[in-house]
Amino acid sequence: IVEHFFKTGTFGFFDDVDESTAELDDEERLDELSDPDANRPFLSHSEVSDQDWMELTWTLRYQHPEVFRDVLLILRARARALEPQQTREETPTRANEQSRLPGEPEEESAL
Repeated sequence: IVEHFFKTGTFGFFDDVDESTAELDDEERLDELSDPDANRPFLSHSEVSDQDWMELTWTLRYQHPEVFRDVLLILRARARALEPQQTREETPTRANEQSRLPGEPEEESAL
């Protein structure tokens, strides 16, 4: 959701978004964070002021864009590091499914 907020300026996946930044690539968006004219809030602070992660994310993006950029890059790196681990965890399940003979039930019936 933080990634979505970075790209659109909203937390809702189905909210109206500013289409002017749709054609920007990631590097241009990251650079635009430090430009106060280009990095204007789409949501007002009062819409997210409930003292949770949304308010923190909003505050970092619009009041401390350099910190928001660093946090976003750290979160992306952590997500990339977890991808191979998640793939390894899914692989044994697929191997077990493939070892069953065709027509063989998934579980033995208790009846």
